[in-house]
Amino acid sequence: MIRQIVIFLGAITVLIVIGQVPLPAGKFSASVGGHGGGGGSGGGGHVAAPVIGSILITNVTHNSGTIVWTTDVISNSKIEYWIDKVTGDAVYDRAFVKNHSITLTGLMASTTYTFNVLSSSEDYWTSSVANRTFTTTTVPPLPPPPLPPPVITTLPQAAATTTSTRITPSTISSTAPVLTSLESSKLTFLRTLKRGVRGDDVKYLQQILIIYKLLPAGADTGFFGTATEAALKKFQRGFGLESTGIVGLQTRNILNTLK
Repeated sequence: MIRQIVIFLGAITVLIVIGQVPLPAGKFSASVGGHGGGGGSGGGGHVAAPVIGSILITNVTHNSGTIVWTTDVISNSKIEYWIDKVTGDAVYDRAFVKNHSITLTGLMASTTYTFNVLSSSEDYWTSSVANRTFTTTTVPPLPPPPLPPPVITTLPQAAATTTSTRITPSTISSTAPVLTSLESSKLTFLRTLKRGVRGDDVKYLQQILIIYKLLPAGADTGFFGTATEAALKKFQRGFGLESTGIVGLQTRNILNTLK
């Protein structure tokens, strides 16, 4: 250790040369691996740039992809990416975090991209990881067009068909011999018959209508009801008469010819 003191009359100049005096530890630490220099303010400087780790490429689609990474100290986020250096681009997030995530959008399908990961600490020390790559997927196929709504067609209803048996004089003549077996085969129709009357002549009328299948078997009760009236109307239409359901003069004449 060397000390020198020089004193001049009229002016006092003290020159102290101090050598080999140790500085307080950590007072003016140097930065490592970054750019920019100088001592730290307030008694403490930055030790090193952020350490980037755990770089992952996730959620890659035909037009996007997400890059995530971590740093050991809070820092911002930046991705530089390109297909070639002429068409490069960058996405920047100023938030200071340790867990970083940047999503790239508007990418081309089935294309390989190269990218750099950069993070800068609050005092602008920067670290980067260069020339990582990922490839976007192919364009997904278009979904099939929706099926058209079913066409409901109202089918026309079939016209109702009515099957009727027409009674004609020829039909009667061919079956006339059957009438000879009727219980009242010798009965002659003399009066008007209509709904509500009773008698042997009504029963005889019903037997004739049964033979021509206009009444069911066993319907010869001798009482002129609605069933007999309806059957008689069919009988009259078969002979071209007005279907009144009443045994009048014209109907009696036809019935009497069947004896």
